Amino acid sequence: MATQLGDIQIDSIEGTTVRGHFRSVYEKNVYSASPQWAAMLLYDAFSSLEGIQRSESDLLPHITAAEFATPNKPSTKFTIEVDDPALLKGLGTGAWESYYIG
Repeated sequence: MATQLGDIQIDSIEGTTVRGHFRSVYEKNVYSASPQWAAMLLYDAFSSLEGIQRSESDLLPHITAAEFATPNKPSTKFTIEVDDPALLKGLGTGAWESYYIG
């Protein structure tokens, strides 16, 4: 049986900006945002919300910024910036239990 690691919600996608909320269920610490974390989140979002398989390694070079409003806390709002809005094509807003990021 898989262990839920986090709760994630994408609240808005506007152009090249993704905003949402992330709660660490397993470790209870979001630590700090990074482009690698953002690529993992987008990979998980495409898969969990849309059933679309994307590669983290394809997403990573297009992440221009990743920021947590409150790093090193149990939960935070996040902002992810990408270099091309086409990268986000097919991704919508929504919430899911993550078994990948926590």
